[in-house]
Amino acid sequence: MLKKSFQAALIMSSLTFLSTLFTSVFLERLYNPIFKNTTTEIFIGKTSNDAIILFFAIIIMFLLIVLPGAFYIRNWSDVYFGMEGAIRWILFGVIFGCLVQLRGLIPDATLDKGFSSFFIEKGISAGVGLIFIYASHFLAFKLLRKKR
Repeated sequence: MLKKSFQAALIMSSLTFLSTLFTSVFLERLYNPIFKNTTTEIFIGKTSNDAIILFFAIIIMFLLIVLPGAFYIRNWSDVYFGMEGAIRWILFGVIFGCLVQLRGLIPDATLDKGFSSFFIEKGISAGVGLIFIYASHFLAFKLLRKKR
């Protein structure tokens, strides 16, 4: 079932997305005092409109994150598939979710709020995001590889 195919790549991308999402939400709820008293409101919402908005947000995230990830993963080697690959993709998501939460601990840039400082700040954020992706990939797939 998890042999190299587009369906397996879609499953791997979904596992990565869900593990990143749940790790980020868990850590945000743990460290952010705003979420201390709102256990179910994060996922269910206060009104029925919140549930509808959440449903469409999940569909949009699926289209923007999971599908492109599946198209990217499907061309990789067999190491990224199978049950071991699924566990490693979940581990990748957990590591990446933790690193993304660490990004929130870095204070905002003290640059002037001009036009060029906006692009500098966004460029630094994109660079840090790529470093987080490569670090997560290294830890999940390279460092913890089983010797054969």
